[in-house]
Amino acid sequence: MPLNSRIEANDTSGILRIALMQLVSLYTMVCFISSFIKARKENK
Repeated sequence: MPLNSRIEANDTSGILRIALMQLVSLYTMVCFISSFIKARKENK
């Protein structure tokens, strides 16, 4: 896993970069799923 290898290497900028990438990915998935939930509620 990329984050584990950056932690083992003590690479602070790498840890921040990968953590930010994972947080943004999680945020986009939440927004994507919530848009489907919202569209389904509007169609009922």
